[in-house]
Amino acid sequence: SYPYHIKIMLKMALPMAINSGAEVLANFIAIVLSGRLGNQSLIAQTIASQYSLFFIIPIFALGHGCGTAVSKAVGGQNRLLARQYGVAGISLSTLVAVTMGSLLIAIP
Repeated sequence: SYPYHIKIMLKMALPMAINSGAEVLANFIAIVLSGRLGNQSLIAQTIASQYSLFFIIPIFALGHGCGTAVSKAVGGQNRLLARQYGVAGISLSTLVAVTMGSLLIAIP
């Protein structure tokens, strides 16, 4: 029965792994291109990537928490609760994204 469980876990983890890999690749490409533009561009890109992580991590945490809550509700056959968790998660993620975006614009 373990191969079945491993298959399910890998099926669930694959989209997250692809997403994380794409982010690492995009950051690598941005660093290479910035490096070709010169030292100042490379330094600016490095600082910008640190800020982007500061803004992205809370969104990832909310996404994982929401996904876990929705999965637990669906596993418990409670579709209404799953929907409520989903709507709450989307609402909170939107609020955090707008707040973080506003901070990014307001603080140069």
